[in-house]
Amino acid sequence: MSYFSPGKITQRYAFEVRPRFHSFPVTGKVPPSNSARSRITRRYLSPRYPALDTARSGCVTFARHAEQKCLTPPQHRCYALASSKKAPGESMLTQTEADQFMHMAKHFVRPPAIITIPPGADDTYELAGPNNRETFLLDVWRGTLRLSKLKYQNRVQTAVILVRLDVDGAPHTNPDGERLSGTHLHLFKEGFDDKWAHAVDRALFTVLSDPGKTFHDFCAFCKIETPPSVQGGIV
Repeated sequence: MSYFSPGKITQRYAFEVRPRFHSFPVTGKVPPSNSARSRITRRYLSPRYPALDTARSGCVTFARHAEQKCLTPPQHRCYALASSKKAPGESMLTQTEADQFMHMAKHFVRPPAIITIPPGADDTYELAGPNNRETFLLDVWRGTLRLSKLKYQNRVQTAVILVRLDVDGAPHTNPDGERLSGTHLHLFKEGFDDKWAHAVDRALFTVLSDPGKTFHDFCAFCKIETPPSVQGGIV
């Protein structure tokens, strides 16, 4: 009997589309990992399965609890989740928009009285533009064992990284092959997002061993006005 005969197709696909390391069935509401997505795509395009007779089966479900979905012909079937990844070279912002956000004055929405950056710190602060129309995020992170390892990050639209300063982290390799030390500055670049990094200008970031001073230098670089004081000094 064909795998796609009525009464068999729902259970067959519920088994075949299930990612190897997931305990839940894949539906349109649960995006699988890249490896699972690749396996899903290969299985749909695999010659092991006969062509789907849409006249006989019509709408089928990928899992028992999924909503019914119409399948396209096998030669065009890549499953919606397989194409959800952003195309290479595609950015959510243009370079002009990113530059405008970088140079826009920002302020803390709920400014804390004081900021502490203890070992293991992983805090996010909400920022806004001059008219509170644009929202930004400021991330402050510090290593647990290696206390000199720091990360300061300015984001827009929740997920777009405009600026990130890595201090005493892992070395970074730019798309052109240039290799930088563990202390470097990432800047948004259209088509590459935050994959490009630059050497840190010591005239702008003067005391990288001091988390508090580096925090204020980073705020000045990102045009964040009136940052709160940082408790403690060099640790």
